[in-house]
Amino acid sequence: MTTKKAYNKLIDDLRIVAAILVVAIHTAPFVEFNEVFSYIITNIIGRLAVPFFFVLSGYFLFRKFKYLTKEEQYQSFIKTELSLLKTYALTFIIYIPVWIYLHGIDVTLFVKDLLWDGLHYHLWYFPALIVGIAIVYFLNKNLKFDHMFIVVVLLYLVGALFNVYGPLLPEALVNLMSNTRNGIFFAPLFIFIGLFLALKKLRFNNVIVLISVVLFLFEPLLLYFTNLSDPLNAMFLTLPITVYFLMTKVLAHKGRTHNSLFYHNVSLYIYVIHPVVILGNRLIVGKILNMELTNTLNFVLTTVFSLLAAYVYQFMKEYYEKNKSVN
Repeated sequence: MTTKKAYNKLIDDLRIVAAILVVAIHTAPFVEFNEVFSYIITNIIGRLAVPFFFVLSGYFLFRKFKYLTKEEQYQSFIKTELSLLKTYALTFIIYIPVWIYLHGIDVTLFVKDLLWDGLHYHLWYFPALIVGIAIVYFLNKNLKFDHMFIVVVLLYLVGALFNVYGPLLPEALVNLMSNTRNGIFFAPLFIFIGLFLALKKLRFNNVIVLISVVLFLFEPLLLYFTNLSDPLNAMFLTLPITVYFLMTKVLAHKGRTHNSLFYHNVSLYIYVIHPVVILGNRLIVGKILNMELTNTLNFVLTTVFSLLAAYVYQFMKEYYEKNKSVN
């Protein structure tokens, strides 16, 4: 399962780690052993995963812009958006039966979920990325860089206020705003960080990076021990700062490359398929086998069978393409 194209091994290694962290968020492993440790893995370290994907998307898109005309930049933007729409459309095939099973026939809700929230709880990522890239692209086209930075930061601060610090606000105000972890408030800042890192090659002392990580650990732990934390908390104020400093290290690293298309894509496959595996675990282990499905067991089974499903999908895809080219 190889291709001639070379991929950055460190980035793809981290992609896989990030996908597994998303699995951890949705299975809460180790909670039966130690609740605080489980919280650190899922609601702190795990919250780095999706921003990591957003930053990479912004970085690889806007890195090419330095060498393109304005018309070519627009074509590259459209190509990226169409590719994301195609990937999101493929998830439709997988999750429409799941959506109907969970929600029945509700056209209004279906359209809302399809266009904004995703057909399942993790698929919000695709509409958010599509909308976020569009926002950053048009801001970059029409605003000065510093003004663009102010806009995406203000959007994130508004989102963080409601997503994380909503309990401190009047309930009537909170009710006006639904979940702000989306393509307007959440995604643009991280995509902008990717754009910034594509244009600016900045290096930082390891001490500065470490300080940002410590501050990031402190904020959600403070929320946890003051009973302000919530499983949906994701927009911590310190998160973008830490992601920025960590990504300066990741993108500056010139390590080994690899040419495995499967290894390059497996993180996406894990991300897309793992909730189906979670449902399968509950059905087979919990109901058919009548066994206790602990969070840790659920996490391990989901990770293993998501990897297996990813491999099977890639094998079938390559087999189909090979036979198609022969015919």
